[in-house]
Amino acid sequence: MKEHIFASYTNKETFEKITDYSCINQMWSEAAANYGDRVALVDGQDYTFAQLDKMVASFRALLTQKGVKPGDVVGVYLPNCMEFAKAYLAITTM
Repeated sequence: MKEHIFASYTNKETFEKITDYSCINQMWSEAAANYGDRVALVDGQDYTFAQLDKMVASFRALLTQKGVKPGDVVGVYLPNCMEFAKAYLAITTM
């Protein structure tokens, strides 16, 4: 959904590169595949997309092992940190 309001925050060339995704899973998969060696998150240290993707996959596997299924409600109580990003991505990409 490229609404015109977003165009005011960047130049036309950059705005035209914006991709619409149907879900977070699609967005994350593409970002991890295309930008693996780039920094995705900084929280006391730099984490690349590839590093974060590996942690997300590991946490997703743990959740699955514990019986969490797509569509289940999962509570997350964490500060704004790498662990929150990892948990959020693992849960929303199940």
